[in-house]
Amino acid sequence: MEERTTIRLEQYEGFLIKRLNNKVNGTLIRTFSEKYGITASQWGVMVILYDHPGMTSKEIQNIADIKVSSASGILKRMLKKKLLYKKTLSKDHRASLLYLTEYSKKLVPSLINEANEFHAKMFSNFTDHERENFRFLLQKVYNNMK
Repeated sequence: MEERTTIRLEQYEGFLIKRLNNKVNGTLIRTFSEKYGITASQWGVMVILYDHPGMTSKEIQNIADIKVSSASGILKRMLKKKLLYKKTLSKDHRASLLYLTEYSKKLVPSLINEANEFHAKMFSNFTDHERENFRFLLQKVYNNMK
């Protein structure tokens, strides 16, 4: 009789990353959605524009690492919800710069506080060094996948 090798999903880092992503989305992003009506993607765009107002959709796509079709839908919904507004560039009417509305600018600090509280809980048993190493290793894995 052939001996079977026992395989546990937990031995695959990709599975652990996916499981963690599900937990984050199931907790933090649900809080954003329920309290503020914001999706994970919208949160990302808001943080980008909070720090760098006046970006093109292409610049946002590159920073957030999202596809053109996804970015287009996200930005259209955000414009419709009045989370963003755009200014058309005078020399090229096809290009426009995106900005947070006053409402969004006031909302971002609350979202950041929620995220900080969530991350403090998530990493409560990590030292600062362990957390820094964790971020470094995640970025290293991400870079391997480019």
